[in-house]
Amino acid sequence: MKKMWVMLSAGVMVASLFASSVAIDYRGYVGASWRQYDGQGAQGQDASDFSLVAEPELAFDWNEGSDRWVSSFFLRADSMDDERTHFDVRESYWLHIGDGWELRVGADIVFWGVTESQHLVDIINQTDGVEGADGEDKLGQPMVAWSTEQDWGLLSLYWLPYFRERNFPGIDGRLRPFVPVADDAVYESSAEEWHQDFAARWFKTIGDADIAVSLFRGTDRFPDFVIDAGPQIGIRLVPYYRQMTQLGFEGQYMSGDTAWKMEAVWRDRADETYFASVLGLEHTLYGIFGSDKDLGILLEYHYDERRDKRLNPFDNDTFIGARLAFNDEDSSEILGGFIIDNDNQGWMFFAETSRRLTSHWKISIEARLFADYPQSDIVAQYQQDDHIEVELRYYY
Repeated sequence: MKKMWVMLSAGVMVASLFASSVAIDYRGYVGASWRQYDGQGAQGQDASDFSLVAEPELAFDWNEGSDRWVSSFFLRADSMDDERTHFDVRESYWLHIGDGWELRVGADIVFWGVTESQHLVDIINQTDGVEGADGEDKLGQPMVAWSTEQDWGLLSLYWLPYFRERNFPGIDGRLRPFVPVADDAVYESSAEEWHQDFAARWFKTIGDADIAVSLFRGTDRFPDFVIDAGPQIGIRLVPYYRQMTQLGFEGQYMSGDTAWKMEAVWRDRADETYFASVLGLEHTLYGIFGSDKDLGILLEYHYDERRDKRLNPFDNDTFIGARLAFNDEDSSEILGGFIIDNDNQGWMFFAETSRRLTSHWKISIEARLFADYPQSDIVAQYQQDDHIEVELRYYY
């Protein structure tokens, strides 16, 4: 796999050899992060975690802007968890823009979704499981993607020739299961990580509504777990990746100052077929108290017909939150909220804020709390992992 990333990255140099009037753009950031937990972990892990992070990006444009190569790389060095010290090629692709169509070849990150607290339909990329607890960070996905925008909408087709396994915190890490997760995954498909996955998505704006329908066929990005035990290895969880067909829907409708949002999926696997959805709204109060600030009120409901909290904690849950945009030159923003389990009254809270200190420096602060979940709920394993994190970045 490392050879593939080297080949993709080497395309930057190859592209430059054939380019005429090449425009080069180099940017990125370096930073430092401190995460402080509320005491030791359930397995005696440390209460403090310091890490260094960098994400450089290099882009080439040529052929009068019709061709572009983009490469971005992510690196984190962590003091607590060896598994969190990692390198990833987030992007490394060639983009060609034709007459009403685009072709993208290489590694990229593709986002699908409209809701705030969970992105059910977002299936193209694997989650970077050692980064944020919210699952928003993704690993780069090798792909060939073709899209065309016509009067009838935007159609995107994806060939995904290689599967990325999810990474998990190590034995010394926090925000991990009670039982350590093994590195050696198993697959339903005999092709394992080389199973050829395919996806398609249609998107269109109709009046005040944005709608999208998607189809995915391939390896499920979220694994099941098989318990493995032995005198040499002890007890561990082995990720098991099944084949899956997913039909997804995204919808957003603007009605005055209110955005109504919905994500829904129908998933079919060898062992089960089920439906899940997120439905909610975001109502914005502009210029609150006569100021320049805007306050968004967020409300969402989660449903999963399996109703099995060992697999998905968001099966009958309500999210209540708010977003405060300062609309200042420093891009200051605060986002926070509660996700409440309607069955057992367990709850989790998060708050995150960020602002630019100067034209180059930016600070971000994030806090997460977990409380009152019974041991039968998958979230219970994180109840000793309440934490606050401060990250300072320098952009260039």
